[in-house]
Amino acid sequence: MDFVFADGMLVSEPAPDGGKPRYLAGYPNAGARWTVAAIADMNGNGKSDVMAASNAAPGIDFFNGTGTANLIASNLPTSGSVEQLAVGDFDGDLTNDLAFIAGGAKGRDGDPLMIAFGSVGGLPASEVQVARVRGTEQLSAYRQSGIGNLTVASTEVAGGTTPGR
Repeated sequence: MDFVFADGMLVSEPAPDGGKPRYLAGYPNAGARWTVAAIADMNGNGKSDVMAASNAAPGIDFFNGTGTANLIASNLPTSGSVEQLAVGDFDGDLTNDLAFIAGGAKGRDGDPLMIAFGSVGGLPASEVQVARVRGTEQLSAYRQSGIGNLTVASTEVAGGTTPGR
């Protein structure tokens, strides 16, 4: 998988003569327009998988990578729409996990921060709420000393105003 757009994906295919690859439109999105996507190996098979979701509908479209242009499509159910995605090994099992902010369940305590823990040879597990965050601006992951870390940048609202805005 090379490009993920709101309404589908483009897959590259090597040219038979070794020249420039050609791009094929594939895997159209028939649901709510994707607003976030990530490409990473989520099941430890060494092949890139694609996760795409919408901030207007629940669920994460999961495309299991096969090392070819033919991906295996499935859906990861979520309790709400998906605002942001971040991929990293957050539990130290050497398999990537998928973190996201769940929309639609906003409360006084903030938005749910969810993680679907990766599984060797299979789909990520069902989402688990690990925190609630107010005013999420960005969700990101990084590795340091072999350990996956999740960073949440947020803006606090005080007295009805957002400082710095």
